[in-house]
Formats: sequence, C-alpha cells, structure tokens
Amino acid sequence: MLLKLIAVVPETRHESRVTPMSCGNVPGSKRSKKPKKAPGNCCATTSYARAIRYACKKAGIEVWGPNRLRHTALTIYRKEFGLESASVVAGHSQVGVTQVDAEADRAKAIEAVRRFG
Repeated sequence: MLLKLIAVVPETRHESRVTPMSCGNVPGSKRSKKPKKAPGNCCATTSYARAIRYACKKAGIEVWGPNRLRHTALTIYRKEFGLESASVVAGHSQVGVTQVDAEADRAKAIEAVRRFG
C-alpha cells in the first residue's frame, strides 16, 4: 500500500517519455494567458477538505475533514482547561456554541456521579 503512495521521480518520467517535447508538451503551455482568477496566497477550505478526502480514500482509511481537527482540539482544551477556556480559544462569543464543537468530558461526569451520588 505504501508503495502506491510514493510518487515517481520527475526526472525518470521525463527521460522515459515517448512524445517529443515539440508536440505541445512543453511545461506551462496549457496555462491561460489571462486567467479568470488570480492565484491566492493560501488554499481554500474546500480545497483542503477535498485533498484530505482524496488522500484518505487513496490510503484506504476512514474519510474525515478539517473540521474534525478543530473539534478534537476544542475537546482537548475543554477537558484540560474547562469550557470557558475552550470557548475563548475557539473565538466563540457564547459558551453554548463551544458545547456543540467540543465534546463533553464523560470521564469527569462519571467521577462526579461516583463522588456525589
């Protein structure tokens, strides 16, 4: 499986090509002279999510998205430092929004029930 993910070295591909370079295969020849949209400084969220989804499928693992990283980070913050701290880190103006993004700490709830009945 790992061998499938390793890319072929570009020099090897260039040396083994059959079509001559003069037949429209010049690097950058398909690039538009007047693109409709200028390249940006960073990836769009959807592009990032699409790349993760593609890599997960290619690797044969469960598909996930970038929001899972945010969800996991907020859950860790909530567990370690409390709900209010997680809310500040997330930039939420209301704590209720953080409760949706960060999972409740079930271990703390079980311990509280055991201690106080």
